Amino acid sequence: MSRTHRRHIIITSALLFIGFAIRASFIIGAEFPLNDGGFFLSMIRDLQAAGGALPVYTTYNHSQIPFVYPPLAFYLVDFMARAFSIGELSLLTYLPIVFSCLTLLAFLPLAREILKEDREYYAAVFIYALFLPGFIWMIMGGGLTRALGFAFALLAIASARKLYTAGGIRHAIQCAIACILTVLTHPIFAWFTVLSIGLLFLVERPTRRKTIYSILVVVLVALFTAPWWLTVLRNHGFSPVIEAFSTESFEWDIWGVLFRYTAFGLLGIIVCMRNRDYLLPVWFLLLFLLDPRNAPTVAVVPLSMLISLVFWRAVLPSWQRIRKRGVPSSTEQPLPTDEAEQGLLSTPRFPKFQRVLDRVIIVCAVFIGLSLGLDYWASLGPTYPVRALEERELEMMAWIQEEIPADRTFLVLSADIWWNDKIAEWLPALTGHRSLLTAQGHEWLSADLFTSTWKAHTQVQTWARKGDLAAILQWQSESGERPEYLYHSTTRTNWFDEYRCCEEIEQLLLESPALELVHREGESLLFKIIQ
Repeated sequence: MSRTHRRHIIITSALLFIGFAIRASFIIGAEFPLNDGGFFLSMIRDLQAAGGALPVYTTYNHSQIPFVYPPLAFYLVDFMARAFSIGELSLLTYLPIVFSCLTLLAFLPLAREILKEDREYYAAVFIYALFLPGFIWMIMGGGLTRALGFAFALLAIASARKLYTAGGIRHAIQCAIACILTVLTHPIFAWFTVLSIGLLFLVERPTRRKTIYSILVVVLVALFTAPWWLTVLRNHGFSPVIEAFSTESFEWDIWGVLFRYTAFGLLGIIVCMRNRDYLLPVWFLLLFLLDPRNAPTVAVVPLSMLISLVFWRAVLPSWQRIRKRGVPSSTEQPLPTDEAEQGLLSTPRFPKFQRVLDRVIIVCAVFIGLSLGLDYWASLGPTYPVRALEERELEMMAWIQEEIPADRTFLVLSADIWWNDKIAEWLPALTGHRSLLTAQGHEWLSADLFTSTWKAHTQVQTWARKGDLAAILQWQSESGERPEYLYHSTTRTNWFDEYRCCEEIEQLLLESPALELVHREGESLLFKIIQ
């Protein structure tokens, strides 16, 4: 083994260790999945109850949700639970962390394919390992499918890049296997894979032989995923998939997210465009245009490489020029004239403009570094919204499962955002009852129903924060369902501390003649609606 190769292994291993440690730090001491995963727990148990056959519907939330979700991760959990006598909840707690680490491993060959210089490759891996948006959704309970699908997708894209640059049937087979596993794991990351490989095909302009290999990949993917998608089509047709891909982009300001990411990637885009390397800039922008719901996560892949290029090809040369300008005139050395030393954002014919440009580049680099640091610093605090259900919530749900008659309807008052409402997510899975404001899974029924449900959740939680009990008690779902129980638990967090939210509505609930307090676990209250 050469000295260079040994150094490469050491540096890469150190970067991987940093990434693994950061991801594992979120789960230290946890005994329950972070945030979401209740929908998947129900689907795993539905598979088990069906003896491994694909059920027509999932039992989650008694909503007759079509069982069309790609099942590979669910079969994996079922196998591990049986083979190693590990509970499904334990697997949902720890497997997402493992799979998130696999995404970092899968990023290595892709970064190596695109970034040829070692220093650019190392910087991209380091940034990807630290970039919180790239893995925070992967380590939650729902990361069981998200992280695994992302890892397979990155391997598929790396194999496709190798196929279009080096050729060979071996790379085509590798790409096909990775694509098959992606399709059978997560639908959104399957779309991410299609977009990315399609862009590679257009940019690389493969030969006729490589085009034939690409067609072979498509045929193999269609054939080996057929047992799943043919079953889905036979049971439900195309409707659930069309509805799921027609849903709105949640509540986040996608253009605000794009602006922040563009602030990170703009210099990288300029660097690449000046070097006539269009892949990363087009890839980065394409994801926000054609995959907006998933873009804040997957755009980290090209963005990490863009920031790496910015550092080596713009920031470092600018810093060197600023330092040389500060050297006393007696020892001052001439500024470099070679473009490679100057960096790609150099304007030697306009020295005054160059001085301003150098300072702008350094300010942008500081902003990028501070933003990355603030993201991670915030994630370390006890108030960060990625956390497991508290013990009192688990005890409350265990009591509900034992004491409340089956199939009762609940209205959860958490004062939280719907996609971060852990109580509404887990109550149907852990109790077997129906939560009227839980949107998870409704995307497979109807895009309109999914949207109206999470909007209703937002409205009811707004009433809870304002103390409008009358509006809450009058609420009913679009189908006319009314809740039989109110579940109130509204601990809130901000950047500085954890505090009790919505004490006004809590007092109104306790005093209302329309409600009967049937159980209490600390600050979690369960009321029966008697009027």
